[in-house]
Amino acid sequence: MESRKEKEREYFDKKSLESLPDIYDWKSGSETYRPIIRDPHVFCEQWLKQRCLDKKILDYGCGHGIHSIFPVKHGACVVGIDISVESIKIAKQRSIREGVDKSTTFLMMDAEALGFDDNCFDLIITNGSLSYLDLQKAFSEMARVLKPGGYVIGVDTIGHNPVLNLNRKIRLKISQRTKWSIDHILKKSDYDITKSYFNNVEFNFFNLTTLVALSFQKFPGFGSLLRTLETVDSLLLRMPVLKWLAFKAVFVLSQPIKKQNVGAKLC
Repeated sequence: MESRKEKEREYFDKKSLESLPDIYDWKSGSETYRPIIRDPHVFCEQWLKQRCLDKKILDYGCGHGIHSIFPVKHGACVVGIDISVESIKIAKQRSIREGVDKSTTFLMMDAEALGFDDNCFDLIITNGSLSYLDLQKAFSEMARVLKPGGYVIGVDTIGHNPVLNLNRKIRLKISQRTKWSIDHILKKSDYDITKSYFNNVEFNFFNLTTLVALSFQKFPGFGSLLRTLETVDSLLLRMPVLKWLAFKAVFVLSQPIKKQNVGAKLC
């Protein structure tokens, strides 16, 4: 395994072991996020709820399995993969705690070289994983293992807001992010990479002015302020000049462009 991936695995193994005693209070899905940044994950869950029944889903870069549970509880079967051995252990524990372990499988695997045959999955979900990956390899593998009529839906961070980028550099200094992830946060140019592997590409943007509410979480009227800012964002983030300054994007990809079959694997 190349050194960049070894460093990522070591980083996430360490983070997993440090957070194990109170791992998000064992919450799952959108409930693990503060209200200010919950909207993109709620969007994904609502989208999945309408489409995941009886589907085989790949949780691509599943981490602790936070997002693996929701689709299973709505009738799906989920296979989660991650490069971190310790994260996979936690994901397995989470599925047992939630009573869905018979419908989930978690495997330690390189996301850039998936051990699955072509056309294995009806849906692929991914949350916050892309900045740790080579996007050409990541989207190529997702397009390969996705069925022709399938979808990829994911949430990830956008890297054009200078204020947010300053905060990321601070987090890098205190070892809360890796250098690769800081340097490879999703950019507008990456939109074109997705179009090399999927014929249909849709981006939805979230969290611009809502981030202002971070300073008012403990004040009376916080809920009203947040709802007002969410309405403002819904208008501002329709503007091409502003949408790429958002904190998060939800992307929906479909009609995968199929390359040459590389041989049988797992499915």
